[in-house]
Amino acid sequence: MQSKKVKVTNPNSSVVGLRLMDGVREVLVHPKGFIMLDSEEIFYINNMSSIFSKRRLLVQDEDVNVELGLTVESTDVVGMTDDQIETLLKGNIMTMKKHLTGITDKQVIGRVIEVAKKIEDLATGKLKIIQEISGYDFDQLISTE
Repeated sequence: MQSKKVKVTNPNSSVVGLRLMDGVREVLVHPKGFIMLDSEEIFYINNMSSIFSKRRLLVQDEDVNVELGLTVESTDVVGMTDDQIETLLKGNIMTMKKHLTGITDKQVIGRVIEVAKKIEDLATGKLKIIQEISGYDFDQLISTE
């Protein structure tokens, strides 16, 4: 069976390391970066860890995601790009609250905060929602740059 190359991206702000199928090779996926892996390697890594199911790394191939059982709802913030998160934060406050309410993963919350820092005119009500979800103070959410 011919294994195809699949793009795997790291949406987080930290480096993620992977040990590959041969047990010798290791690769790093840098923040906001990507690597190309054989689909067999992805299946192996998925069996050995929860890195894909916890969405630390995102597989950019729908067929492989279906085979792994990693189908994502379009409303899942974890699978969104930074541009999509920015659009969500700039959009309707109730929609934003609905999407962000169930998030408990600190890395995902950190991504939302990093995107929110880049938005200069974010409404106070939206900042309060982000504060409630994250547990951080307003001073930490507002960029002082």
